[in-house]
Amino acid sequence: MAGCSIFTIMNARSISRKLGPFSLLPDLYYEQKTGVVTIKGDRRTIRIHLKNGLLVHAEGLDVDTLFLRKIARGKGLTSDHLDELMELKKNDPHSLGKTLIERRLISPSGWNKFLHLRARSHLAAALQMDRADLDFRESSLRIPPEISVNRDFLQLLLETLRKMRNPALFKKSVPGAHACFNPGPKKRDAATQVPLTPTETRVFSLIDGRRTAGDISSVTGLGLDELSHILCLLSFLDLITPVQEEGEAKAGVAYIEIINLYLDFYKILETNFVREVGREFEVILARCTEELTGPSAKLFQGIDLRGEPQDKIASKIYDRFSDLMTSGESSLILSTSFNKLVYLLIMRMKKTLGIGITADTLNEMLQMVSYVRKYRRDAEMINYMRENLEDYLRQIQS
Repeated sequence: MAGCSIFTIMNARSISRKLGPFSLLPDLYYEQKTGVVTIKGDRRTIRIHLKNGLLVHAEGLDVDTLFLRKIARGKGLTSDHLDELMELKKNDPHSLGKTLIERRLISPSGWNKFLHLRARSHLAAALQMDRADLDFRESSLRIPPEISVNRDFLQLLLETLRKMRNPALFKKSVPGAHACFNPGPKKRDAATQVPLTPTETRVFSLIDGRRTAGDISSVTGLGLDELSHILCLLSFLDLITPVQEEGEAKAGVAYIEIINLYLDFYKILETNFVREVGREFEVILARCTEELTGPSAKLFQGIDLRGEPQDKIASKIYDRFSDLMTSGESSLILSTSFNKLVYLLIMRMKKTLGIGITADTLNEMLQMVSYVRKYRRDAEMINYMRENLEDYLRQIQS
């Protein structure tokens, strides 16, 4: 099945955002999905294997080496014995737990505890990745029982978030005492689906769209750091959403969201192009942007869509768009310009790579739209984008 590319929303103009791109994760639990979540950052890639609400396996970090060294110290193993275990970890990791248990270096319950902590370590690392790309692909799992965690995924997420100590991360959700939140779309289901602690439940009950973080701190007696931690957790679960400022700032959020979604469309196109034609894609992109005219050309002129982080690209495009609006252009120029560029790239893909790859690419975009929960709240926007993609799909197949 096509992947689901999830993106963050960030703007240099102090727009509030959630805890990275990971608000998809609770949805995968609620919808009891089975497959693999891939979280790719600048320095590492983490994969989380899920099955019907359970976390089955996590991989990407070398947690096992530290674990084996700790066992070696505790059991007084020689360096040769440790090297043997390290070699086993490298060549046959699935049998590591069985070997440790058979040699009485660890009990079965001790191994299960390690798998539990190992999974939490992976989740913590994933949640703290900056500007990570997240992809979910539905698939059957073939994880050996010896390394299967089989723990409730939502419970593991909550445990991980509660134990995290990262004030800088929490500040992204709660920038200060002035921060204010509304109850989120899942408020009605929270009591039955999310196992909150009494303190978290108390804070949640005070969210009404009027009280600030400072007000809630005064009522509960919680320090702002502790409260920010709880509000970050509630925001991650989509139980609360930040109150946006009215007027221009609110409109700016919407435009940045549109830009980021279209940039994710572009990223899918770029990835699939580069996989087939390599650096030739630079020529293809240049030709497509050269075909744009008028305000659409001005929107992308001189912007390197490949060489900069997405938040910087989005900020530059937003600045261009604001200038065009000031000069009298309609706000529709944003979506129409992106649609033109996406359409040109799709038609070029059909000509260069064929109908099959192009259809797969469009289906991947449609899958992304279906899974990005934030945009489900704006049905008109989603329907507009989905209809365009479906129209392109019909065109290339006709």
